[in-house]
Amino acid sequence: MNIEDVLKKEVCNDDHIHLYYCAVKKCWKAYEQSAINLLELIPDLNIQDEIFEDHHIRLRCALITEEQIECYKLSHALTLLSEEYVELQLNKSLMKEALY
Repeated sequence: MNIEDVLKKEVCNDDHIHLYYCAVKKCWKAYEQSAINLLELIPDLNIQDEIFEDHHIRLRCALITEEQIECYKLSHALTLLSEEYVELQLNKSLMKEALY
């Protein structure tokens, strides 16, 4: 994951969730606006700060597991863009599905 690419995606992001795989924690991470968008979709998640010392930056981060992705029926809406990066476009029907 390249921090500059993350920031570029998040600066104008109002209808996507960009998820990056974290092999250490075996979950997906959403940063900044994606984290907020994910929290709107799944209010049970928590947002925490993640510090990137090499870049002297702190980003909001939300974690989601594969089990949570399945539980909230999100897997069909994910677009796999690489082994470590997926994208989810938010829309009203997706929001409704995740809530029920």
